[in-house]
Amino acid sequence: MSYLENELLKSEKLLLIAKPNWVIFSPCALFFIFGLFVMEYGKKVHLFNHTFGYIPFVKILEKIPFFTHLNYTPVYQIFAYIIFIVAIIFFLIKLITLLGTEYGITNYRLILKHGIIVRHAHELFLEKIEEIEVYQSIVGRIFRFGTVSVVGTGGSRDKTLPISNPLHFRRVAQQQIENAFENYRKNQSGRPTVVD
Repeated sequence: MSYLENELLKSEKLLLIAKPNWVIFSPCALFFIFGLFVMEYGKKVHLFNHTFGYIPFVKILEKIPFFTHLNYTPVYQIFAYIIFIVAIIFFLIKLITLLGTEYGITNYRLILKHGIIVRHAHELFLEKIEEIEVYQSIVGRIFRFGTVSVVGTGGSRDKTLPISNPLHFRRVAQQQIENAFENYRKNQSGRPTVVD
């Protein structure tokens, strides 16, 4: 059961759940493609074609057992391996981000939750939302993703990671805000107004 489902109030219904879009993995893909490029074309660059032992400071490292077998490895391969390791680290970080991020709209609140171990959850009652902004770049419009910023009363601003179909997210939130104000007006219409 997700965090959003666990945190519902008695008469509250979860209307929409949004997760980050696949685009958060783009830095990983770029590093991986760059690593493949270095692995393929690095041997054609004269400086990278030498073995690791060619680099002057490696003479000092030769005495360490781990570096002895690297003496005969071309520099471009080591550089590519480092890039692949960075790509894997980025992938794991983004995967944890994907698993630990949820955005939800209920009939009472808008909930933005980030994190697995260290959790940051921001919940705004619909009556307290002043503005919902959507930002989509050209690439975001083509692939239908973007970020949503929610501005609450008092100036609090929360921004989502890129989510799929942010316009639908905003539309559902605005519809629920309208429903909340409609219910508020119905409840207030039967009461007399007190003027001091």
